[in-house]
Amino acid sequence: MAFPFRRVLVVRLDRLSFVPGGSLRVVLRHELVHLVMGALGPEVFRKLPWWFHEGTAQVLSGLPFFSQSEDLGALVQLDLLPYLKDLGAQENSSRRATDLAYQAAFSFASFLEDRLGDDVFARIVKAQKKAPDFNRAFLQATG
Repeated sequence: MAFPFRRVLVVRLDRLSFVPGGSLRVVLRHELVHLVMGALGPEVFRKLPWWFHEGTAQVLSGLPFFSQSEDLGALVQLDLLPYLKDLGAQENSSRRATDLAYQAAFSFASFLEDRLGDDVFARIVKAQKKAPDFNRAFLQATG
């Protein structure tokens, strides 16, 4: 777990086995992404939506943080995919709902990287430093 504004990272080694792909390297990379985003300052950090934080951390760490399941694919087929803006509202949700949110965040962040290049996250963050909101920063950075 990262505490970005304190510049503190805590890893419970006894819980690594519960993280899919739970190597210490992957977990550290994931949490370091959160610390780097926190170093941008609270104003920029808080404008970045949950899906961007978690999707970027998963892509840059090299491994998604969710149980592998077919649930996201089923939601796509049923046209029940959650909106990106609603992801992250699952703080007290079931494990399944949390997994789905992480899957969706990872899927969209992976799509962005595949389509727009591996510097897309840096471009979005750079645009966010000047833009009044995330939507404008996203549009400016991605066209």
